Amino acid sequence: MLASCEPFFQTVPVRNLGLAQAPAEQDLFAFAKRRKIDEPLVEVLHDRASAVDLVHATRDLDALPLLSLHELAEDRGVDAAAVPGDLRGQREPVGLESLLFPAMRHDLLDERPNLTQGVVGFLRSEAARHATPMIPGVVVAGQRVEHRPAARDELRPPSARRSAVEIFVWSRFGIWLAALIALLTLEPLRNPKASRWDDPALTHDLGSVTDVWARWDSVHFLRIAEHGYSSAETAFYPLYPALLASLGRALGGHYVLAGILISLLAALGAFVLLERLADERLGTGGARRAVLYLALFPTALFLQAVYSESLFLLLCLGAFALAERDRFPEAGLVAGLAMLTRPVGIALVPALALIARRRSWQLGTVLPTAAAYPLLLWWKLGDPWAFAHAEGTWHRHLSPAGPLGGIWDGLRAGWAGVEQLASGSNAHVYWTAVAPVDSTPLRAAVINLELLGFLLLFVALAAIAWRQFGAPYGVFSALSLALPLSEPSSRWPLLSLPRFGLVVFPFFLALAWIGGRRPRANAAIIGVSAVLLGVFLTQWTLWDWVA
Repeated sequence: MLASCEPFFQTVPVRNLGLAQAPAEQDLFAFAKRRKIDEPLVEVLHDRASAVDLVHATRDLDALPLLSLHELAEDRGVDAAAVPGDLRGQREPVGLESLLFPAMRHDLLDERPNLTQGVVGFLRSEAARHATPMIPGVVVAGQRVEHRPAARDELRPPSARRSAVEIFVWSRFGIWLAALIALLTLEPLRNPKASRWDDPALTHDLGSVTDVWARWDSVHFLRIAEHGYSSAETAFYPLYPALLASLGRALGGHYVLAGILISLLAALGAFVLLERLADERLGTGGARRAVLYLALFPTALFLQAVYSESLFLLLCLGAFALAERDRFPEAGLVAGLAMLTRPVGIALVPALALIARRRSWQLGTVLPTAAAYPLLLWWKLGDPWAFAHAEGTWHRHLSPAGPLGGIWDGLRAGWAGVEQLASGSNAHVYWTAVAPVDSTPLRAAVINLELLGFLLLFVALAAIAWRQFGAPYGVFSALSLALPLSEPSSRWPLLSLPRFGLVVFPFFLALAWIGGRRPRANAAIIGVSAVLLGVFLTQWTLWDWVA
């Protein structure tokens, strides 16, 4: 009756079950015929189906995965097939779905973790290798059969494979268009102090279309690319300015255009890599959510500005992707390049070491790569630690309490903001670190509370990333927060924190996990992010400080 018995399996959530009135998601095998469950055949197989499965499974060692799953089902008290009937007197089953997919019990079929797809692909490929015909499929009772090719890429629909590129194109185009509209319609509201920070000789290139993406720190990157380092600008690490200088000269001196192109290309690569990493952990739907949340994050405008965020994000994702494929020397090299882009790149080292474990010595390629910048400063300026000394330019100081010092200062600033807003007036200044001439007290209160809100969000996401995706992701997230918190600004304790969080990619995996649990959570994340992105983008175009 069961000629081949080279089955594959796929568990389904409760809401997709139609045949069984029992808790059928806790059973594993039921044979399918003509694309739907054959109820009489299921009745025959309901008597634990052990004899049939074991007879056929033992004829080939390649069926060991199936045997192991069956034995596991026996040990856990799981019936082999779910059918209608009286459940009284049966043992309380413990579902294999909860064992194999503890965090994904209620996800849609196309959003399952890749473990299911991996087992499906393994059994199918082994069947094909032995030229043994496969039965149409094995599913849980009540679920229709879906024929899927064996190759992993083919397990995803073509639209899913293109989702990262599509999200990238439309989000970057929409943000660029919105920036131009805000710039041209709100030009009279431009910050009157913008001339203090702008340098038209550097930031004016091809008109508003490109110049809108050269603000704030862009001035420093452009100056380094064109004229080299000064002592005050050594806080900006060299990889992005070096690429900017090379491409800018190749484009005939159009450095702003060069910076935009570098950021866009790096962002595209980051979107694709994030989708692949997320797909392995959250399935196709989760991967799409992660990329979408990144594209709409309130500070996502920096991914196409003359800033180093896109490049750093790409390198972090690349280092993780290489390490998880056991290519540790290359991962160390990429981590070293990340450290040449942003100082917080050092957070990659312990995270990658957790992945490499006993082979962590192969990550040693990070050291000579990262050492290039201090050696360059020693040669050019005579001070290999000039990058650390330059932090005082931005009123940053190393806290004796480490990250707890930054957190405490942020809480103090947030409480002062609450008091200021409660007063409803600028008459009394509650946060005295910022002079009224630089910012009105009410504005300072809103900014400090906004920064505190992002800190609380990031701490929660770091905890979720650690719990759901493992220690390497959690360690990278925690250190990426701890490093800037250990060196807070005396005026704005959580200065630039929303931008710093943009490049901590496990945050978006955690958000995608949250968004997959409840449709309302998904809508809330998209809605709030899009609104804040619009606010931040308007501030950016008018030379108001964003992050």
